[in-house]
Amino acid sequence: VVGFDRSPGMIGYARARQERLGLAGTFFEAEMTDFAARVRPRCGFAFNPINSVRHLMSDGAMLAHLEQMARALRRGGVYAVGLSTCAYGMESESEDVWTARRGGTRVRQVVQYLPPGASRRERVISHVEVETGRGSRSIDSVYELRSYSREEWRALVERSAMRVLGVVDEEGREMEEPAFGYAVYVLGAAG
Repeated sequence: VVGFDRSPGMIGYARARQERLGLAGTFFEAEMTDFAARVRPRCGFAFNPINSVRHLMSDGAMLAHLEQMARALRRGGVYAVGLSTCAYGMESESEDVWTARRGGTRVRQVVQYLPPGASRRERVISHVEVETGRGSRSIDSVYELRSYSREEWRALVERSAMRVLGVVDEEGREMEEPAFGYAVYVLGAAG
């Protein structure tokens, strides 16, 4: 297993879990646009779920990311990237609520999504409540994600070092590429 994140806290968490479970792996801090040189050996499978790539705020950054991924994959390797495409002007505000419990800890997250406009940026408002035996706390954040219509996404991938090999749902079942909404794109290196 090879993993990277820009957050030192996330890398620390991954390393602690790796050690606790007795697993082999390498974890390092990196940006999505500059990591391939540190991925050794090259990977046969890589994944980036739930719109994480949409934190790259320009087409240039996404192209750099896909170039890095093509370099990090071994021959025949695939990259599964979860991405929600949009239908500009046809979407309304939406909200997701997630809850989880483990032992005496309960977490609830409410996320609101404000549709993108001409800037191709979707505004995300997150409110997290964490309850433990020692008390509770809230964590609020607001951020933006880069938006892509299906056509914008396909055109960008065609300009990149990657190609779409297939489209699957969150359970890995093949599906027709949606006009908009969430899908997992299975990409492979071009050529």
